[in-house]
Amino acid sequence: MNTPASPIVVVEADRPVLAVTGADRQTWLNGIVSCDLTNLTAGGAYGLLLSKQGKIQTDLDVIVGDGALYLSLAPGKAAETLATLDRMLIMEDAEIVDRSDDLLAIRIHGRGGDAWLKAHGAAVASGAVDFTGIGGHAAIVHRSELEALQPHHDREGWTRLRVERGFGVYGVDYDLADNPHEAALDRCAISFSKGCYLGQEVVCMQDMRGKLKRRLSILELSAPGVAAPAAVLQGGTDVGEVRSVSPDGKLCLARISAPHFEIGTVLSVADERAVVVGPKGA
Repeated sequence: MNTPASPIVVVEADRPVLAVTGADRQTWLNGIVSCDLTNLTAGGAYGLLLSKQGKIQTDLDVIVGDGALYLSLAPGKAAETLATLDRMLIMEDAEIVDRSDDLLAIRIHGRGGDAWLKAHGAAVASGAVDFTGIGGHAAIVHRSELEALQPHHDREGWTRLRVERGFGVYGVDYDLADNPHEAALDRCAISFSKGCYLGQEVVCMQDMRGKLKRRLSILELSAPGVAAPAAVLQGGTDVGEVRSVSPDGKLCLARISAPHFEIGTVLSVADERAVVVGPKGA
């Protein structure tokens, strides 16, 4: 796809926000999440919180603020994530607080995110985060700004972009049953050069083995009209399920079992031809 002429603004009002403070906040959190926070002095990063078994507990945006790191989480994951992180605090100087009542997250995809933020009010924290490979920004703003921001929310543009780029949404396209490779997030949410983090050994072993049970993939559809969920078939055998469909109906994201997710594989959805053309990733 071509980079959008103007940034795609997504007001993530359902994503809870945690604030992590304390002198050890960054080094401590870096040893837990999948993205590299080692030299993050400004801006942000996109990563995952994994279980010991390498399963995705939530995706997260980590944004550097004044005296705090702000974490934007998958919807409904605040209490669980807060409990998980609390259990990992031993002697570190760090404190985690749920700020979802007064703060919310924004993601801006494409060029011009920084200028857009400056033109639409002050952010509590913001920085460059490239979710889809076309550039972008993540920001934390006061929830009191929600009404003013909602008209800028581009639901259709975001659905089109994320399906075209193979960027799934937690709870829609993948969930706790998936690891980063199965969710097609291994190249945009995982650092393979940083030190240890929760679930790292499993992720690295998966990367070296290269064998997956399933994969979130992009299908090119021969005709519009497919609605999620829909079965993905090969020769009459169920091999997957459609999870998201682009607004024009030409592409969809589907969880497809091995070996049917290889690029170029011809499948069918709702009696129409469907060809695997991704994941493309960031």
